[in-house]
Amino acid sequence: MPGLPSCFWAPDAMAEQGRPRPAEANDILAVVRAEVTRAIRLALLIGGTAMVVTFVGLLLRMEVYRLVVPTGSMPTAVGLAAGFLLATALLIALSHLRSLTLLAAGNRLARRLSAPAILAAAARSGEPASTCGSLLADIEEIRRAVSDSLCAAALDIALAPVTLLILWCLQPWFAFVAFCSCVIAAALSLHSEKRALGALSTTNALSGRTAGLVADAMRCAEAVEAMGMRPTLARRWLRDLSQGSERLRAAQETGRRLTAATSSLQGLSAGLVMILGAAFALQGQNLGVSVMAAMLLTGRLIEPFTHLGAANQDWAAAAAAWKRLGEQLGRRTDHAADQGESFDCPEGRLVLERLTYLQPRTPRPLLREVSLAVEPGSVTAISGQAGSGKTTLLRLMMGMIRPTAGGVFLDGHAVSQWSREDLARHVGYLPQDPSLGDGTIAEAIARLSATPDLVAVLRAARITGADRMIAGLPAGYATPVAGAGDSGLSMGQRQRIALARAVYGEPRLVILDEPTAWLDTEGEAAFIRLLGQLRDQGVAVVLSSHRAPILAIADRLLVLSADGTLRPAEARPAASGSAKVITFNPKPAA
Repeated sequence: MPGLPSCFWAPDAMAEQGRPRPAEANDILAVVRAEVTRAIRLALLIGGTAMVVTFVGLLLRMEVYRLVVPTGSMPTAVGLAAGFLLATALLIALSHLRSLTLLAAGNRLARRLSAPAILAAAARSGEPASTCGSLLADIEEIRRAVSDSLCAAALDIALAPVTLLILWCLQPWFAFVAFCSCVIAAALSLHSEKRALGALSTTNALSGRTAGLVADAMRCAEAVEAMGMRPTLARRWLRDLSQGSERLRAAQETGRRLTAATSSLQGLSAGLVMILGAAFALQGQNLGVSVMAAMLLTGRLIEPFTHLGAANQDWAAAAAAWKRLGEQLGRRTDHAADQGESFDCPEGRLVLERLTYLQPRTPRPLLREVSLAVEPGSVTAISGQAGSGKTTLLRLMMGMIRPTAGGVFLDGHAVSQWSREDLARHVGYLPQDPSLGDGTIAEAIARLSATPDLVAVLRAARITGADRMIAGLPAGYATPVAGAGDSGLSMGQRQRIALARAVYGEPRLVILDEPTAWLDTEGEAAFIRLLGQLRDQGVAVVLSSHRAPILAIADRLLVLSADGTLRPAEARPAASGSAKVITFNPKPAA
């Protein structure tokens, strides 16, 4: 479809190379693509109608010179004026209707895609927040491209053949002049946009580097001042600012030149049409007021082509955002399905059978044939070097990502087939980053429930030892946790709250990733007591840690090797305060 990137309407434009698209992502994107296509077709129809109304208005203007001026008939003048006013009102209404159609299409697109994008971002909790947040930025980029005036300009360009056909009916040479003017305007716009984009890119890079220097200087203010680096940094800032200002001036000058060139082009085109009309009149062709109509139509036709450069850049950005969005939504099947079944979990026995996981674009598996059985009432600790795959293994246990081979089963049911909401009732999880979301401490512990069970919240805080810490806060359980800086909570306090969230609701299985990374000695002691309580209650616990006191109290200590295999540890680390190394007699791993 003219004026619209093929990724919005071509059925195969978003197909990934090398692997089929998941059915769910295809359904979402197909629905959105179909809705946007219908809206743009409607906008094209409205624009075509507006073009016809515009031509009718021009005909009415010409009739004034043909019927009113020679005869001086007032009734005719009144009738033509009424018709012209009606055509103008209709043109305004059609223009407004087209804008509303595109705006509604953009908003509907954002509503359709926002929820799947947020779910896809939530499912990939191990990725950086900036990567997940870019999904919503891509949706906004697409929405702006559909509902902005640039889309209207693209539709005007798509309707250019209709205007050229009208000019051809008036005089073929008028159409030829208009066509050449459009080509020149488009070339000027694209060339100017390319130069301006290069200048702005350089300006943004210099601004980013200057901001980075300022941030570094703020973080190391004492060292900068003590070692006399302030004058050198100031000279670098001034140099970058000067270069950025020069490039910005160049971009602004390019824009001014484009405006002047396009205005001159419109004037030259209208003048050339008038000269051609005069030449045809000298040859005996009676064009009448068609020359005036051609002048008006030519100026109207050139206008959208003067914005082609900016529209091309924005639509290219929207097409890239659409492609990224399709890829990200398609990756949702690498994680647990949002729709699954509900099962009973009476024991909380976790079994891993020959689990293998190969990361994309890597030559060897990160995890290789891992087999493990975690019994109720046991504490299993997993250790290993950084980057060995401990976090990935715990995420596989949670069903957050799918294994390449093998399976993960909780009480005999594959976690990949389990409804995420139902699974969360039976499993508690603590990630390395103790993010708490938005709301109060009570809501965070209750997993953002709209109606938290206060008794369960107090119990979870009590058994994790977080109750005294929370009681010491000015607002207690009503303290907001939106951000560490805003709430005043330290990372250790946030981790203790996240621990309480993990055991909220008395889950049968608790999976903890570096649970004492941010805790002090008191917090670590409280965590050790928590493990004892969970063991007594028959809760199965799996944790990863490097801390010797934590590893020392585990019922079973396993090591994740560099080759991706899980094996029993040869010896258990000594507990804090003891120099004795206790020999470890491991239970079978599977």
